[in-house]
Amino acid sequence: MTKSVGQFLFLILLFPASLIAQNIDINLLKSINENESSFKNSYFKVTAQTVTIVNIAAPAGFFVAGLLKHDKELKKKAVYMAGGFIVSTMITHATKRIIKRTRPFEEY
Repeated sequence: MTKSVGQFLFLILLFPASLIAQNIDINLLKSINENESSFKNSYFKVTAQTVTIVNIAAPAGFFVAGLLKHDKELKKKAVYMAGGFIVSTMITHATKRIIKRTRPFEEY
């Protein structure tokens, strides 16, 4: 079997898995919105908006604490936390640009 035939068969096997994943997130979205309320909408909006703030403030706070305590290990951990956030953000945005899938809440 050639390499391209093997890759084609692999993609055919993955296709049903992507359909199952698609249905899972649509069903989850529907169950969340089943009992929609202004409180629930406000809660989700606030939590979505604060994720970035927390991901920036936490490493910054650890770094400042490391500076104040003269703790190299704490500063090192803060840099790792910030690096993890940066790498995660880059991967997330790259994946979104590559896949270009409409968000379920926009479509459904």
